[in-house]
Amino acid sequence: AGDRGWEEREQLRASARAEALRVLHQREMAPVAVEGEDEDLGEEEVSLKSLLEERGVQVPPEFVCPITMELMRDPVILTDGHVYERRAITRWLASHATSPKTNQVVERGTLIP
Repeated sequence: AGDRGWEEREQLRASARAEALRVLHQREMAPVAVEGEDEDLGEEEVSLKSLLEERGVQVPPEFVCPITMELMRDPVILTDGHVYERRAITRWLASHATSPKTNQVVERGTLIP
């Protein structure tokens, strides 16, 4: 029973990845905001996560940055063990010495790709 749940999650992840790649290749349809570039989305811009969800693709939570709440494009691991979008955590660490999730002190210069 446990293997079946794992297989279903892996199929969901693979489906989300495939749809994300397809949407990225069709960017002419609607401009996609890149996390960190424009904080406020214009009327004509929509996030990649929103595009996927509109198409019925459930984005696995581990693909979503806990800072931006958007699909990560350049995920990195901080010394707190959590994964973040590189631009978002870099911006956070410019003014904080703690983890945004745990509030524990972290090493600012150590991001694992």
